[in-house]
Amino acid sequence: VKAAFGLFDVDSDGFIELEEMAILMKSMFTMMSFCNAGLFEKLDTTPGEMAEQTALEAFETLGLKPGVDQMGLQAFVDWYKSGEGSGSLGGSGGYGADEESGMEDEEDEKKREDDSAASGDGEGALKAAFTMAKTALGFDCIAVDDLLEILSEAAPDDTLTEKQFLVCLSNIAALAGKDGYGAESESAEQLGRVIFAAFDDAGTDAVDFAELTSGLSVLCNSSPKDKVITTFTIHDGDGDGHLSYTETVHLISCIFKVLFVIGDLGPHFGISAEQLAVITTAQAFSDVELNDGLISVGELLLHFTALLPGM
Repeated sequence: VKAAFGLFDVDSDGFIELEEMAILMKSMFTMMSFCNAGLFEKLDTTPGEMAEQTALEAFETLGLKPGVDQMGLQAFVDWYKSGEGSGSLGGSGGYGADEESGMEDEEDEKKREDDSAASGDGEGALKAAFTMAKTALGFDCIAVDDLLEILSEAAPDDTLTEKQFLVCLSNIAALAGKDGYGAESESAEQLGRVIFAAFDDAGTDAVDFAELTSGLSVLCNSSPKDKVITTFTIHDGDGDGHLSYTETVHLISCIFKVLFVIGDLGPHFGISAEQLAVITTAQAFSDVELNDGLISVGELLLHFTALLPGM
């Protein structure tokens, strides 16, 4: 929860303003809209509207005056652990059918239309990009366990260079019946380079094969359960069947990095894949009311399949 607070505290002054809270909550709701087609249409709202409403209700619940008061860490923790806080990031938040009705002014209506259009376009664009990437790379014909085996065998020291990674992708494409020539092959290679660069933050031309496997698992032709179990096992360093908060952030960050590259999601969210992973992990841990600071594979599966259905 403290990590999530740090992300909401955009200017790092130790307090959260209403506008800061709305920005980060919109990012979370936007991810929900991208991965749950029609969700916000059913709720008759948009990610931006829901974020503003939920942030406003959070301040009011704590007796804070928007535009005047700021939310400190303890207040944020109290709100986040309450029914209002944990529910808002995992579902429809405080936005409900009992909201006051009334005529929207022209500016509000235009803002709503723009927000709704962006959300709707995002859903279709991500799905189209996801399918195209899966097919172009040949991942529609490979299981997540096969991906793990291919990448691990090419990384005796646990890391892959860009060249080694591209060779692995070429081998996967060949298994899928791709001829390795033409525009499609060039497009797949370029996508591979961009994905590798997303993980090579330090520019050392060396990326952990486990990170690449975790991120690319969403593209594999495996069930959500198999994907989560395989990636969970990779990050379960001591093999005790549980992940710590830090390990979970790492796993989810790998997945979001690939989704951000494939769907060009950065402009839509305004935050990085790593930041979104911190928020998502905080919500996952809050949802299952963890007392030991650890999450099991079953608990993670329930949360992640709800967040990313069909992936």
